[in-house]
Amino acid sequence: MSHAGQLNSGTSSAGPIDTLTPDTGGVVTPVLNNVNVFGANGIQTSNGGAGTLTITDTLVNIGTAQTIGAVTQTIVSLPLLASQSAFIQVIITGYESTTPASIGGQVLGQVFRAGAAAAAVVKFPDKFTAESNALANSDMNISTSGNNAIVTVTGQAGLTINWRAAAFFITQP
Repeated sequence: MSHAGQLNSGTSSAGPIDTLTPDTGGVVTPVLNNVNVFGANGIQTSNGGAGTLTITDTLVNIGTAQTIGAVTQTIVSLPLLASQSAFIQVIITGYESTTPASIGGQVLGQVFRAGAAAAAVVKFPDKFTAESNALANSDMNISTSGNNAIVTVTGQAGLTINWRAAAFFITQP
């Protein structure tokens, strides 16, 4: 994965950032000295004005899913290498348009692979959810399937929910 890019500063090295040119082409110009770039390659950059621009190499995965009824769907999947651990933070929202109703929350979890063994969850994931009464039986979770850490969403009987998730992963090694 290439992390190449170029920052061009103003008239001096201490000046504001004029442009950010990621390795994907095109120039990103700051608005009020703020640069926020979320790329498909997992690079996240931001700068809140004066100070140091910090580039953090995180694996960000955006997923969408639709549940029709009380079914469970995988919304995000992360393949794990042998002898690898991962901490996952996922923010999820869902919307059901006929009632209308919504659900949202955050799930945190630690998963790993011990050598060539299948992936496993270290402990039951920690989560916070807030939902409309009509979606009281809907859910979100982190689990595993084979060598993958997966984020799943579960719908509500009789309703169609459209889901979106932003999952942030940090892995070692």
